[in-house]
Amino acid sequence: MGQFSKQQTFWMGLFVFFIINFFQALFIELHFDEAYYWLYSRNLAWGYFDHPPMVAALISGGTQLFGGYLGVRFFFILLTLSSFILLWDLVKPYHNSPLIFWLMVFSISLWMPYTFFAVPDTPLFFFAVLFLWLYRKYLQKATWTIVFGLAFATAGMFYSKYHGFLLLLFVFLSNPKLIKETKAWVVVLLTLVLLVPHFYWQIENQFPTFKYHLVESHQTAYKIDVTLNYLMGLVVLTGPFLGWLFLYSAARYRTSGEWERALKFVFAGVFLFFFFVTFGGDIELHWPLIAYIPMFILAYISIGKHERWQKLVKKLGVAGFFVFLAVRIYLMAGAPGVPIEAVQQMTGWKEETALLQKEAGDKPVVFSESYQKASLYAFHTDRPSTTYALLSGFYKYSQFDLWPIEDKIQGQDVLFVSMDKLLMKDNVKHIEGNLKNWYVREISDFNSYSLLELKAHTGTFLLENKVLTVPEVAFFNPYERVVELEKNPDLQAHLQLWVYAERKWKLLDESSLENLKIESGETVSVRNVIFNLPDSVNGNQRFFLGLQNGPFLPVHSHVEFEMHVD
Repeated sequence: MGQFSKQQTFWMGLFVFFIINFFQALFIELHFDEAYYWLYSRNLAWGYFDHPPMVAALISGGTQLFGGYLGVRFFFILLTLSSFILLWDLVKPYHNSPLIFWLMVFSISLWMPYTFFAVPDTPLFFFAVLFLWLYRKYLQKATWTIVFGLAFATAGMFYSKYHGFLLLLFVFLSNPKLIKETKAWVVVLLTLVLLVPHFYWQIENQFPTFKYHLVESHQTAYKIDVTLNYLMGLVVLTGPFLGWLFLYSAARYRTSGEWERALKFVFAGVFLFFFFVTFGGDIELHWPLIAYIPMFILAYISIGKHERWQKLVKKLGVAGFFVFLAVRIYLMAGAPGVPIEAVQQMTGWKEETALLQKEAGDKPVVFSESYQKASLYAFHTDRPSTTYALLSGFYKYSQFDLWPIEDKIQGQDVLFVSMDKLLMKDNVKHIEGNLKNWYVREISDFNSYSLLELKAHTGTFLLENKVLTVPEVAFFNPYERVVELEKNPDLQAHLQLWVYAERKWKLLDESSLENLKIESGETVSVRNVIFNLPDSVNGNQRFFLGLQNGPFLPVHSHVEFEMHVD
């Protein structure tokens, strides 16, 4: 009877967990990342610029069943429920206490948003738990069913987020004998077979995701605050009430057997891996998400052996549950005036985009320097095919650069939207929203070429008496369409010279370009471009040479170089 009561407690906890996540999914506005991934789902493919395709497939399935926010998040909620059912099955043999289990689950701060958010981390979490659940069975008896299941789980991790590689790596390191096992290599080979469509997409698109994650998304200079924020965030995101206990009890637990050793390797290995990443670039605090799974399991086992710790979990866990519940209810109520930027990004955008839609009418809308705002506008207005983010060389690439939206709106009348009034010199209208100040301008016969490639040999640049001469600048047209730099006289093209000063780029000078018509796949050169530098520019300087037209910032492709100015 007592056993039944404990099982009943688990299912009651799962039901409470589902209800909370269901209503959060139903009422909380989309985060801009979710709106961006919703755009993915409207353009299904085997890969995307930022991430693999799992997030798009799940959103697509949900939106075919339901509308609104719930449709976007529906399958993510189901995956979360499945994750914790598997996690309970993993820990129950050690200590059958569903109350401790759920109090620990509700105490981990980082898990809260990923229990209902439509983001790649949620399916990654599920497939990581599934992998560990299957791996334990594999160690007990390596049947072919388990082998195929492990391949499915491994491919699911990679189709969700590439971080899944770390779990696989540290599991292998924890058990070197796997290298000699045929069935372990069958798992690897089957996984590669399942990933063939995604690899093909990467090859076809010149590996944009790998380039972005390995090169473009990182800064080169070390910042100590990145490392310190990571270490402090580790404790806070593990839980402000019990995080210290979970980390301590998991770290001190002495493992026995191959499965527990794998848990310790993944727990320590993933956290250490991202600790070292902080020395080479910026980092998001949620990246070590999969490390929290073995941490939780090890902490649960360890706490189950110490009655004093169990009492502490019950006291602080109950308090933490009601605090987090109050926060969740507050978020569902709209979080008025909350001073947290991440929360503000999810509040009021439906009304904000309605203001821009009223101004745009049926015209396509082009956002300057913000794929986030473009995504939110596309979702709330249901206009994914006529909303475009025009990003510059000062900004990173995005999926908007791979979609054909830019080509489709060429020659149309558009509404250009910016939050920088300095870009909007003529015919600008100011719209004061509740969240942002918008500067909009109607542009007839829209003409852009954000992917045009610019090349110049900096070794040939000449600088004399504050006059910089660029002997030759080449433009390559990667589009299937013809590019005409001065097709629209209102969008005059310039080569611009910028300098990095006072932690931002400042425009120094620009040179107008004569009408250039570049056929698809053709390269055209412009010779002897002159820039005049102001007297205030002296010493070693970092410059940016780019191509700009109209109120738009320079295109992605540019030339950065350093020079000493006398």
